[in-house]
Amino acid sequence: MGSAADAIGDALGAIGDFFSSAFSAIGNTLGGLFGGVSVPDFDVPGGDTDTGPQGVTVTKTGSQVAIPVVYGFRRVGGRIIFAETNGTRNSFLYVIYAVAEGRIRGINRIHIQDIELPRPTGGLYTSGQKYNITSGRYANRLQVQVFNNGLVAGLGSNDLAKESASWGQRSRGAQNMAYVVCRFEWKEIKSQEDADANPYRGGIPTAQFDVLGKMVYDVTQHTSGADLSADYDSLSKTANSYNPVSNLLDYLMNPVYGCGIPKEEIDADSFKRAAIKCNQRVQYSTGYSGKAITCNAVIGTKSTLFTNVKRLLAGTRGFMPFIQGRYKINIEDGGNATDITSSTLTSAFDVTEKHMVGDIALKGEDKQNKYNQVIVKYIDPDLGFTEQEVAYTESADVTADGEDLIGEFDFHTISNKNQATDIARLIYKKSRNQRFLSFSATPELLEVEPGDIITVTSTVLNLSQTTFRVLSMSFTKDGFVSIQAREHIASLYPFVQNEQIVLPSQTYKPSMYALTPLAKTNPVVPIGVAPPLDNEDVVTGFDSAGAATTTAPDNSNNTLPQSPDVGANRTVTQFIGTGLNGSVDDIPVNSTLLVGGAYTRNYNNWLAGLIPSITNWTWIQAHQSTSDTFAFAYHPPEDSMLDTLRLYYYNRSDNSLQGYFDKNVFRRDRANNVQINLITEDTYIVPRFRNSYDNKEYADGSANSTATITYINLNNQSVTGTGLEAAINEFIQRGGFKANPNTSVTFHNLGG
Repeated sequence: MGSAADAIGDALGAIGDFFSSAFSAIGNTLGGLFGGVSVPDFDVPGGDTDTGPQGVTVTKTGSQVAIPVVYGFRRVGGRIIFAETNGTRNSFLYVIYAVAEGRIRGINRIHIQDIELPRPTGGLYTSGQKYNITSGRYANRLQVQVFNNGLVAGLGSNDLAKESASWGQRSRGAQNMAYVVCRFEWKEIKSQEDADANPYRGGIPTAQFDVLGKMVYDVTQHTSGADLSADYDSLSKTANSYNPVSNLLDYLMNPVYGCGIPKEEIDADSFKRAAIKCNQRVQYSTGYSGKAITCNAVIGTKSTLFTNVKRLLAGTRGFMPFIQGRYKINIEDGGNATDITSSTLTSAFDVTEKHMVGDIALKGEDKQNKYNQVIVKYIDPDLGFTEQEVAYTESADVTADGEDLIGEFDFHTISNKNQATDIARLIYKKSRNQRFLSFSATPELLEVEPGDIITVTSTVLNLSQTTFRVLSMSFTKDGFVSIQAREHIASLYPFVQNEQIVLPSQTYKPSMYALTPLAKTNPVVPIGVAPPLDNEDVVTGFDSAGAATTTAPDNSNNTLPQSPDVGANRTVTQFIGTGLNGSVDDIPVNSTLLVGGAYTRNYNNWLAGLIPSITNWTWIQAHQSTSDTFAFAYHPPEDSMLDTLRLYYYNRSDNSLQGYFDKNVFRRDRANNVQINLITEDTYIVPRFRNSYDNKEYADGSANSTATITYINLNNQSVTGTGLEAAINEFIQRGGFKANPNTSVTFHNLGG
């Protein structure tokens, strides 16, 4: 990165020894490596589309796909860098997904085809450990192995990838990259049940990973002085960070994907002060309290360095001037040197008319920088890491302006709705209450830096000790200092305390396996307020010596709730029961077990076929129709989308499918009667509840109050059950039906 900096510096040209050194002393908004290019304020409208949320979570394929940098906690899609089949009939598919630049702290959650895998104990996948998924949709069909930072040359410990045919035949490297190896297993489909049990949709499965991001240096631990204690590679990096200043510092110094700026060009004290401000506890208007400013970002490594620095800097709500050969950072707030919520400030310089020379201009608000509605977009981890937005407006301003003046802003480093609302209000208030001042001044103002707050007194402009924040500085051709500043009103900056912010309701997303919307499980405290495994203390105040006092962060989300995998259990468990006057409908609501002789309403005889203690077979024989049939009844499922009972006929002698029979659920207020034709002693019936709209089927999962039933399954094994399949087949097998197709007469071998 040093050569890139030299090239940029050469392009600027020589501007004279005096002006070069003087300008370095003054500083600009973002100098050094970035020349004299100014970075827009965080409140300049515009979209950040380089690594927007839609593209970040998409699974991508290709050798030219950039590997992102993850700071904080974000969801990213995998980059497929290897895919190969192996095993008998190519039943195993081995896929390697590149996840992020390493070393990351770990992966918290894995989603395959939008379904969350069961998480390991402790919440993070152990790097290098192989996991066999034993529950949920992918039970015994998926193995995963996570690597937080690549491996030694040749990837010697990557035993799961080595099961493929060709991976181990070459020397491969994946240094400084987090990736995941998956082994997907396809099983031969021989029946409808096999097809239903297949969890894969075809093609290489998509994968998304919830990443606790890049391990970075915690700049709040810096001791003192302008210099950091070590170069980038030697700085202690023990965890990911939710602090925007620590993350910005990492990107500025990283020589691989970042700017490669040496420690000698970093003012470590200013970064520490700003980072401590971000970690201060503030009261959100929802009643929650949390850190003032946090950062959860995905940085695209194909974007320019300037674009990425601008994005991270906007998330700090700060300035980064280049002063006397070092980068400094100042948080835009009430103006206090150490406390982000304080309105008590010290002026850097008291400007009067004796300091002003030449032209002076004071500009008020206009339509170019004035809003009556501000929309801020952010990423919400409690809503599936999707892009959400908050809006701030005051109706009286809309009426007064007579038209909509709307500003839209993207903050994809923000994942806390409360912080997004605070910024929307701040931008709104600033646009309507701040004036811009530009003037030339004597060299006495060389001691002022961009980001400082000055007071201005001028009878011409009717200003008396009016505070302004310096935005930029430069030299005029006459050797004076040109100042551009914006009016500073401290009361605009403290965090909102009284305005209500409603927590989002649970999100609902459709599932191809679910008949009803699936409620996503959210934690009690939003992830944006208390991110998982936050190890950086919260600043609670300052002692008499000015040192920060701290307390431990909120760790209530260290273990996030498990979202349900509705597709892993394709059964129906709730049925309608009306309980009408002692009839068969008195069977409990969770029961489908209504089986018996033909069209009887006698409670005992209706259940004669399934309760061994009742043996009134003579009555059943007398009321059985004289064709090869028998009848039963069942309660309808509560889910109205299940509108059909499908009965599959199997021949138990060879397990061959003889076809199926559909019966509509025509009554939803009581049991439905069904008559089955052509029953023989070799018949085996598999019932399924079907959604005729999408043709998906669900097994009976009722838990009946009757005794368990013993019957012979399709594999000629003696098993027990309490469901509809058990009752029907026990009745057929116990009754001993023998059909004579020529006479269409059914006989019972009643026995004892």
